[in-house]
Amino acid sequence: MTTEDFRRWREALSRLAVPCLIAWGARDPAFRADEARELARLIPGARLVLFAHASHFLPEDRPQALGRLISPFLERPEAVPHQG
Repeated sequence: MTTEDFRRWREALSRLAVPCLIAWGARDPAFRADEARELARLIPGARLVLFAHASHFLPEDRPQALGRLISPFLERPEAVPHQG
């Protein structure tokens, strides 16, 4: 990915018009929690949930908790409270 690709990608996020749930491992060594907060800030109406005891492999670290979060979002996206 080039710097220009990244710039265009960031600009595109602000135009998303669909419900967006960001589930993130707070201990992710590759992509820090502040990057998740930045994504949530850039995406209108995005909902961010940071999992304190999870890293980059969130589905492996916290599979049940992630499932409990995703299921209501898929059934009714507005049902998941914003925690970002």
